[in-house]
Amino acid sequence: MTIDTQTALEPLLKDIAQQLGAIAQALRPTDESLGFGPSPGRQYIYVNRSQGCNWYRLDPEGHPIAIEAPALTGYIVGLEIRELQRRGKAVPKLHLHIKADRHYVLESGAQSVFSKSLVAAIARLQPTQLRQPIAIEPQAAEGNEAEFARLYLNGEYVHAPWDDNSDFHHLTQQAIAVVQAAQA
Repeated sequence: MTIDTQTALEPLLKDIAQQLGAIAQALRPTDESLGFGPSPGRQYIYVNRSQGCNWYRLDPEGHPIAIEAPALTGYIVGLEIRELQRRGKAVPKLHLHIKADRHYVLESGAQSVFSKSLVAAIARLQPTQLRQPIAIEPQAAEGNEAEFARLYLNGEYVHAPWDDNSDFHHLTQQAIAVVQAAQA
């Protein structure tokens, strides 16, 4: 194939890939129910062990309710770092948006072990892989308060080694770019 032919085919192939992605999205089953049910609004899930569990949500009065399910499976549709007010202080938080039976937002400290392991795993993925359901499982480390994020794609663990010398600013930006590219 000549360079001119290859250059001419690139826009066509990109258009075909976008159309295939749109078709795949349209064919995904929806889990919405008709009639009375829970609010379809965002459900914030807090990932830390401060409440004696791996993750929890808050009831309408602000009391924590432990989530017993070991994993959340859905489509990652957003990733951001937000500065929020907690106990009168500005604190950076990681927000991972997941579309499942409803819209979930996982919130964790931006510098927590959970967030670091989460962004390291997402940064290793390709945008096309994020168009498939991802299972996220918080896993407590033995003997301390740390919690790791384990990601599974098609039932396979996404191995993403990291350590304290890893450039987490770069990994976070890379993970955000992967998520944004998956939504394009």
